[in-house]
Amino acid sequence: MKGLADNDKSTDLAELGEALVGGASEGILIANRTGMIVYANPAAHTMFRCSEDLRGSLVESLIPNPQRHHHEGLRGAYHEAPSHRRMGQGRELHALRRDDTIMPVEISLTPLTLDGEQLTAAMVIDISERKALENQVLRLNKLLEQQVLDRTRELNRSQLLYRTVARNYPNGTIFVLDEDLCYEFAEGKELFEWNLTSEDLKGSSYLDQLPANLRAEVGARLQTVLAGSNQSFEVEHHGSTYRLNAVSVQIESAEAPRILVVEQNITEAKQALEKERQLNELKSRFVSMASHEFRTPLSTISSSADLAQQHSDRGNSGRVEVHLEKIKGAVNHLVSILDDYLSLERFQTRDWNADREPLSVAQTIAATLDKQRGMLRRGQVIVSDLEAQAGTDLEMSHREALQGIASNLISNASKYSEEGTTIEVVLRRHEGTHWTLSVKDHGVGIDASDQAAIFNRFFRCEKTSHIPGTGVGLDLVQQYVASLDGIISVESSPGNGSTFTVKWPIGEQHYI
Repeated sequence: MKGLADNDKSTDLAELGEALVGGASEGILIANRTGMIVYANPAAHTMFRCSEDLRGSLVESLIPNPQRHHHEGLRGAYHEAPSHRRMGQGRELHALRRDDTIMPVEISLTPLTLDGEQLTAAMVIDISERKALENQVLRLNKLLEQQVLDRTRELNRSQLLYRTVARNYPNGTIFVLDEDLCYEFAEGKELFEWNLTSEDLKGSSYLDQLPANLRAEVGARLQTVLAGSNQSFEVEHHGSTYRLNAVSVQIESAEAPRILVVEQNITEAKQALEKERQLNELKSRFVSMASHEFRTPLSTISSSADLAQQHSDRGNSGRVEVHLEKIKGAVNHLVSILDDYLSLERFQTRDWNADREPLSVAQTIAATLDKQRGMLRRGQVIVSDLEAQAGTDLEMSHREALQGIASNLISNASKYSEEGTTIEVVLRRHEGTHWTLSVKDHGVGIDASDQAAIFNRFFRCEKTSHIPGTGVGLDLVQQYVASLDGIISVESSPGNGSTFTVKWPIGEQHYI
């Protein structure tokens, strides 16, 4: 450890580390060529669950077996050609905590030189929560694939049963038509439910059972079957969708060919497949959005940390603070994204009726505004009229729902408005009936064609896709509003800003 042996230099290193990364949320480790850790910030101690100081420990002590035994060689190769890069390109990295648990991590390496000694700084990010989200998406994908496979097997098995047991044929009918497209035979569960028998239909025209707009097309297809070309197609009638498989059959060589038609009601199957398609689309949008939204702040953190190091080396302490603020902002953005996802998850399992508590609606909204003022863009202000005189009464309501509605609407108003603009918040208590909360901005506005979709999960307006966002906020707001038994509406036009208005019933009064 030549160059770091005396106390003065160790003190200099500690002061430098604390000034740069002591308050960072990511774990920061600095090690010398021998792999000994000479600095670890508080976040690293928390991340690795260390009660003792990591300094003096070998980097290899934080690596699980069997990777630990290969690391010394990799470390030596890195010091031969040090560079700023990410570790483990194309493979997953894991770290060993002091309590012997293993966590997935991302690690960025930056070479440093202090008093002529070569050091390496490692930024360690615990990606356990992100991995959990990825695993959840994989589980969903496998579940959907299994559902499709199971559904396909069920359909194939049903087809076999339909061909052999016509009378018990479910979800449709099996029938035989003559050369004039009249019934000779018909059986099936639906006929039984409609109180029809083969005798009731025999001799009648099949086309007469169809809506007038389908008769020509279906008749032409069935005539093609008589000519020897089998047909498979779908028709809609009686409010349901049917798949028809029609083949030409000849009972006796001297007779004219007949048409065997297997008519299956596939309404529920089509609806299920549409739901699966929507889930697949939702999954794809989530993966695309999440990977983009995580990559941007992580890139900011990485580049700002590098720039902060460079400015520190030049003694530009003012610029160091600027980049530390960028790192802090990027971390807060990541936390906000994760909070949104966790909030969505809680909606699936939470009993909102059990979470009501006595509170002042006006005071709850006022406290939320105070918190949001610190998150506005430069020069933006919130002008509020909360009808405070009506806010002293307590009623049973959802604190989290009120906070979530106000914070998300104000955050959106700030995000999609220019610096220096005003956000107007008005709360009204309509005595004996309901509350209304409106949030008005003077931002870009929303196209009429997008307004019907803005409350859909992961939806982003095309013209604002360059602005960071998850497409989750308004979906959360809508669910929060629903938990209050309320409704939400929007008035907006491009270039003229937007006004979101929430209306919900007054809760049961609470008396002390």
